[in-house]
Amino acid sequence: MSRVLIVEDEAHLANGLRFNLEAEGHSVDVVGDGESALELLLSPRRADKRENGTREARRHEDFDAVVLDVMLPGKDGFSVAAELRAAKNFIPVLMLTARGRPEDVLKGFASGADDYLPKPFELPILLARLQGLLRRREWMRATARPPFPRSGRPQRAEQIRTKPLLTRCSPSMAEPLILASLNCGSTDTPFNSR
Repeated sequence: MSRVLIVEDEAHLANGLRFNLEAEGHSVDVVGDGESALELLLSPRRADKRENGTREARRHEDFDAVVLDVMLPGKDGFSVAAELRAAKNFIPVLMLTARGRPEDVLKGFASGADDYLPKPFELPILLARLQGLLRRREWMRATARPPFPRSGRPQRAEQIRTKPLLTRCSPSMAEPLILASLNCGSTDTPFNSR
C-alpha cells in the first residue's frame, strides 16, 4: 500500500481525492497549505495524534508521492516543489492545478514536478498518472538496492565504493557500470533481459 500526501486547499476536492485514492488502496494524508506540506515532508520526525489518543511517529520517507496544488495559501506549489528538490527530497510530485497555460506547465516542471495535470481532470487519468509515478519509484528503489548484498546486510548508496575504473569513465559510462555492480549476482538486470 502506498502513502500519498494531498496538498490541496479546496476541502471538497481534497476529500474527493482522498476518497478515491483510498478506494484504490492507498493511504492518504491531506494538508491545506504549502508550509504544512514542507513540515511533513522535510522534518525528520513528527508525532501525530491518532483518533484513539495514541501517538504515531512519522518521517518524510513514509510518503510515496505527493499530489500538489499550485495555488495554495502561503507558499504556492511551485515553491513547495522547488524547496523539496533543494533539500534533496525526490519524492514523486504530481502537480494538480487550474493553471494550465504552457508557461505554467513549464514552470511546474522547472520547479521539480514529475507530472502536471490541469483542472478540470478526469479521475482515471489522475489515477493512471499517479500509479505511473509510484511504479517508477518502486523501480528506482529496487535498482538502488542490490538483491544479494555481499556483506549479508543491505547497502545504502553512500556505503557503496566505486572502483578506480569509474574515475576514468565518462559520466555516461559510469551509470551503467554502477547499476551493473549493484545488481551483481542477479539474473534480472537491464543488461541480460533481452
